[in-house]
Amino acid sequence: MAAPKAKLATGRVIAPAEVLQAAPGAVLGDRYYAEVNSAALPKLYQDFREELFDHGILQRTDQYTCKHFAAFFAEIAQAKFYAENFRGKTDARALAIGSIWYVRDHDGGPHAIVQILTERGRIYLEPQTGKEIALSPKEEASTYFRFF
Repeated sequence: MAAPKAKLATGRVIAPAEVLQAAPGAVLGDRYYAEVNSAALPKLYQDFREELFDHGILQRTDQYTCKHFAAFFAEIAQAKFYAENFRGKTDARALAIGSIWYVRDHDGGPHAIVQILTERGRIYLEPQTGKEIALSPKEEASTYFRFF
């Protein structure tokens, strides 16, 4: 018998003030957020890659850039959260996951990734590779857009 898949949310609801404490300056689109279960991220990334493949998107191009990868990853996560919870009772209306845009240290260029509030704290995920990454203090300071 296969092990049950990890739920996307931990069950903890995060209020807007806490989201803003973790991600200062974020633009918030919902009243309450569900903390993301970090154990569910590998499967979520696999599902994301399958969706990209189904749409014929095999790599970054000049037309499909990092901002599209980040936004699509976050929206797939939101749709899956909705599907898991549409019959349940939770005050959270969205997962605590969204895009962040910043300036990279290594080339000075803009870049978009995904920010996720989990039971382990805030993590960043590069949706083009599925790897967690760390931003340098300079990259953190260069952030010019955060959306949840």
